[in-house]
Amino acid sequence: MNETLVVLGSDWYWEQDALHRFTLIRSPVQPPRQHSPMAIGKARWELEGAQALTMTWEEHRALLSARRSFRDFQYMHCAVNDERRYLSASGEPMFDADGRFRGYRGTTRDVTDEWAQRALLEQADTLLGVGAVLGRVG
Repeated sequence: MNETLVVLGSDWYWEQDALHRFTLIRSPVQPPRQHSPMAIGKARWELEGAQALTMTWEEHRALLSARRSFRDFQYMHCAVNDERRYLSASGEPMFDADGRFRGYRGTTRDVTDEWAQRALLEQADTLLGVGAVLGRVG
């Protein structure tokens, strides 16, 4: 894998050890806004203010314990300034030459704008529904 291309194609490239703690976080945009150096040594679910969105933390940990790849696991992270960021992580297990599990590596994208657009669409859909009901009453 060409790590440079992976880093350029995502917001973050990361690696975790066998206990799922971050050991490396790289970003083409320095410094990373959501994952500060304080994330090193912590698992994703240990990050302050992190909330799983597309599955529970227990389901995510079970997937990692089974050493399976994952794609587009989304979670919300509340930054130090209370700014909410929505993140989408994908990863794959790493094994050494002898087949021993070494941890995970993967990428994370900031999908906050996508979540904001989704909320606006839901709001517009609700307003259209209200308008349709009121139109029938009139």
